[in-house]
Amino acid sequence: ICDPKADSTCLILRAKAQDTVLSLAAEAGSVEDQEIYIVN
Repeated sequence: ICDPKADSTCLILRAKAQDTVLSLAAEAGSVEDQEIYIVN
């Protein structure tokens, strides 16, 4: 799967994989089950 955002952040985070919102929602069953925090 091509994920340009994850590919670019892995260099910044020293190859530590990050979960995307969509992958977390898929694991939980729906987006409503997720707590989302907006950081400005």
